Parts: sequence; structure tokens; C-alpha cells
Amino acid sequence: MRHAVRLFSLVSFLLLLAGHAPGQAVSEAQETAEPIRNWPAPLLWAPPTARAPEGARKEEAATASAPLPFIAITPCRVADTRGNGFTGAYGPPALVANATRSFTITAHCGVPVTAAAVSFNFTALNVGGAGDLRVFPAGAGVPLVSTLNYNANTPNIANAAVVPLGTGGAITVQADAVAIDLIIDVNGYYDNSGVITGLTAGTGLTGGGTSGSVSLGIAPGGVTSTELASNAVTSAKIAANAVTAGAIATGQVVKNVNGATDSVAVAGSGLVTVNTVGSTITVGGGGTPGGTFVLGNAGDSTLIAAGYTETGFNQDFWKATTTTGAPAGRTNHTAVWTGSKMIVWGGFDAITPIFNTGGQYDPVSDSWSFTATSGAPTARTGSKMIVWGGYDTNPLNTGGRYDPVGNSWLATTTSGAPAARFNHTAVWSTSNSRMIVWGGSGPGDLNTGGQYDPVGDSWTATTTTSAPAARSSHTAVWTGSRMIVWGGLMSSGPVYLNTGGQYNPVGDSWVATTLSGAVPTGRYLHTAVWTGSKMIVWGGGTASSVNTGAQYDPAGDSWSATASTGAPTARNGHVAVWTGSRMIVWGGSDTVSLYSATGGRYDPVADFWSPTRTAGAPARTNDTAVWTGSKMIVFGGVLNNVALNTGAQYTILSVYVKN
Repeated sequence: MRHAVRLFSLVSFLLLLAGHAPGQAVSEAQETAEPIRNWPAPLLWAPPTARAPEGARKEEAATASAPLPFIAITPCRVADTRGNGFTGAYGPPALVANATRSFTITAHCGVPVTAAAVSFNFTALNVGGAGDLRVFPAGAGVPLVSTLNYNANTPNIANAAVVPLGTGGAITVQADAVAIDLIIDVNGYYDNSGVITGLTAGTGLTGGGTSGSVSLGIAPGGVTSTELASNAVTSAKIAANAVTAGAIATGQVVKNVNGATDSVAVAGSGLVTVNTVGSTITVGGGGTPGGTFVLGNAGDSTLIAAGYTETGFNQDFWKATTTTGAPAGRTNHTAVWTGSKMIVWGGFDAITPIFNTGGQYDPVSDSWSFTATSGAPTARTGSKMIVWGGYDTNPLNTGGRYDPVGNSWLATTTSGAPAARFNHTAVWSTSNSRMIVWGGSGPGDLNTGGQYDPVGDSWTATTTTSAPAARSSHTAVWTGSRMIVWGGLMSSGPVYLNTGGQYNPVGDSWVATTLSGAVPTGRYLHTAVWTGSKMIVWGGGTASSVNTGAQYDPAGDSWSATASTGAPTARNGHVAVWTGSRMIVWGGSDTVSLYSATGGRYDPVADFWSPTRTAGAPARTNDTAVWTGSKMIVFGGVLNNVALNTGAQYTILSVYVKN
């Protein structure tokens, strides 16, 4: 089976009802090959006066009680002790262990001599052992605290810090214990030179001030004919809606409608009628001629009430999502639908090993907003969203609850939590308002799980009595009263499973799914959706992909195969959603391409496939998809071994005819 990216880590990610980062390890190759990344810095800065060193600049000490604003500059490199174009005081040699070395910062990279402090990013490279880097104003004593700690396991590591400038606009650094190479980057400084401290209202204006939010406005009677030249105010000078009817005296405005002024008459033609009662003009009648075709959502009650009939034909199309404000490109992330927005979170790319960032996407305005990182769970692949488990450098049993309205996180308890794991599944139980996680690897395959209560922030273990065999990379759906898990991989062997089970969270009991009838062949990396009465599994495979599947009826504990005629090509790493009447499968790695832009719509009642439109369809694998109620939104994934931050909206509209 061909894969663009192997699915190493999946994270529980579901919805309830309702530059270098500081301290991050980096590669030397990355430092030299890519542009300097930006990093966050405080908007205001003021040093404690008690800690102002004897040699500190006077401006720094004098402004300790008045915070200085941050002046941003394009990220710029000041020094690199490895060389790379830097010489003299800013180039080689490397820092000597336990010795100090000073760097003048002002007059470099646009930092003025009036700057009191600078936002730095320090990167230690070629670290041979444990030690730390201390950074302080030139002329001051060596501090007792470090700016950056490192050891042999973190040979290349970076951290951001705001450091006051000392004598001569310089800083001093000292590498304790071991020699290191050092890169110094800056992205801004703190200075009050040129800051406006007050606004005074002039003639005809009101407001002003010297602190806080300052506003200026036009005083009552401030603009009179004395201030206006003849013919100075024209229609081009008045903003739309700037002058309301209440501000205009009676008889002062000449109306203009389609070129007609003064006395304007509104007349109807054809089926359109015009009725005037007092000062009210009503335009009515008209309508759409019979036989007119329009597009609308399936089962649109408004169109049906207006006299339209759904023909049974439809039109599908793709529309790219904006990349403005979108999260960084990623794969093996997760996505949920809140009812109005899609939230994506986590995952990884080829540069940043694992993300703990995400974004909220509004399909109506086609816009992104970032999810908060304060209080977010550690990075992992994988009315509120709950994230749990997954993998960073080890399997995890931690998580967090995300509130998209408040854009805030609360950690999930680890007391009583299931064992750490990844490649597991999670569903939301409407029977008892719990998240149910099950299976996965941790290491070793697991057939354990837990029910999480977000209100009480507590865990209850799921029973292993009659539970399915341990596995990972399986699927799980929620039926409204049961969780059904099926398929997956048993790593010993490996063994590709076609077994599963129905779990009752209220009774904490398992019932195996049947192996009789048209049960699909064992597989993993497949998809599963719940139709409201049946589970449909499709695709995935073993050593090679398949394009087969089946419908499972939990009430009758029976299987029926899905049609192969017209089915999409065999694939894995694809996505699947349920629209309410159709299953849509799309993308992934198929037998034609590692990065497919094809898919299909499956009607389980008619057992019939129809292809998805390829015009405008993005190609990728290992992405995510959500169904909004009227369209499918896909995001992220991999194309040509590059993690993507692009996506698309896929819409299916029905054709209606006017009766």
C-alpha cells in the first residue's frame, strides 16, 4: 500500500453538545537555510527599578514607572559565531565556556541609540554538554538566572527574551560550563521617542486628552457656513449613510432615481404592480414564470413552499478556502464542526514536528481566527471541543477542553484516565454526556478505554469483558445509544481485523459484531460513517488498498456489501462524511495517484455511486473533513510531501423547477 505520510498519531478530537517557539529545539540546517521567523513580544515593557543595574542606561532607569511601547522591525540577525557572513565582534569564534562577550546592538538592524530594551531570540548551537546562557545589560553583573538552558540532548535550541541595553547600547552574554555557538536575532525594541502624549481639540472640535483612549469629534454647532466654502460639500464628499433623514430639513433635498429628479414616479410593468397609499409605495406582483430552473439545498422548504419541485438532479462544485489567517500547513490533525464554524487543531509538518495550534474557520465569511495556545494541551497529532491522547515524543494520556466562544482551554484530569495511547478512537455519547475513548497503541495494542465526564472532570474505565481484541487504526461511530468499533490493525503479525463490537456506555457492556454474511475483509486506514440506522465502512486495506465496503445494521447484527460498480478507485488516507442522505468519500492515496483529487457520493438506499466533481478539486491525502449541514469542508493534509494550509468547500445543490 502506498502512503504519502504514514499515520503515526491520531488524537481524540470531538465536539460537545453544545520562527522558533521559545525553548524549542531547532536544526542547524533549518537555521541557515530558511528566512528568520518572527516570534511574539510584549506590547509594553518596563524594568523593575529595584533591579536596575549600576551600569544600565539612564533612560532605562528613568522610565521604569512608564511602560515603553514595542516598536516592531523585520526579524533581523545581529550575530552568528559560526560565521555565515558575520565577522569581527559579531562572528567567530564560538563563545568560550564561563567567559563573557559583549555585542553592541544599537545602530544594527534598525535599533536606534534611544532604545532602552530589545526583543531577542537567542539560539544555542553545537552544544556539547549541559549548561546555560546568561544575557544581561553591558556593564552589569552576571545574573543568577539563565536565559537559555541546554544539554547534549538539545544541541540546537532557541529562546526569546526581552533584555535591557546597557553601556554603549550593548548586551553581554556568558555561556556557562561548555562552549557553544550563538545566533542573536532581533524583531523590535522598546522606546518612547516620538510617542504622541496628547491631543488638543481645535476649532469646531471636541475631545482630546493626554492618556488612555483619546477621541476627537465635531462639537455641536462646530461646522457652520463660516467654516464651509461655497459649493464645498458635494455628493462625493459625503460618506454613505453619513447624513440621516432626521438631520435634513423638510424640502431641502432633490431626489434622483435612475437619472430622474424632483417629481419621480414609480411605475410597474408586466406582472409587477405599484400601489401608493399616503407616503407608502408598495411594489408587488411579478413572480417567476413556470418552468424556471433554480439551484438550492436538498429539501429546501422555502423553495418548495414557493412552488418549486425538486427534480432529483443536482450540481456539485468546489470553492477554495482562504489562506489568509489560516493555521500553518499540517497533516494528521483533527477537525470538528461547531454548528457555525470548523475547528482544526494539532498535527505536524516536516519543519515543526508537532503543533499545539489551530484555527476556527467560518465558511460564510470565508475567514480564519486562531485558537488560543494559553492553557492548550501539549502538541500532538491528533458548545466545547475535547482533545485527548495522541503522541508527541511519547504516547499521551492528557488532554484539554476548548471553548470556541471564550477561546480558552481547561486541562482534562489524568486521575483515573486510560493508559497513554495514540491511533485510538473517540466518540461523544448522547446517552450519558460522556466522551468514550477506546483502543489504540500505547505502546502495544490496547483493548481498554474510558468514559470522560467533562462536567465532573472525571474518568470511568470501560469494561474489558467481551471487549473486541486489542487494536489500533480502527474506526468508531456513535449510533445514538451505542458505540460501534470495527476493523483496524493488530501490530503483532500484522493482523488486519474484520471484527468489532457494540459498546453500551450506560450498561458498560460489549456485544460482538457478526462475522457472518457480507462482512468486509480485514483492513485498517478505512473510514466509517453513521447514517442514522446503519454504519457504512469503506476503503482502506492491508498491504494494498481496496475500494470495497459494507453497510452494518446493528439492530439486526447483519452486513450488506456496498456496490463496486461506479465506486471510487481503491484508496486509503481519504476522508468520509455523511450528508443526511449520501456518504461522500474523497481524496487520499489511490491506485492512480498518491494524492487523489477524486471521490464519490454513495446512496445507501439505492446502493449507487456517482463521482464527485474534479474541476477545482484540491488533491491531497491525510487531510480532515467536516459536514456543515449543506457542504463538506476539507483542510490540510499532504501534497508532494508538503504539509498544506489550504482547503476547499464542496457543495451539492439540487435542481428545482418552478411549477
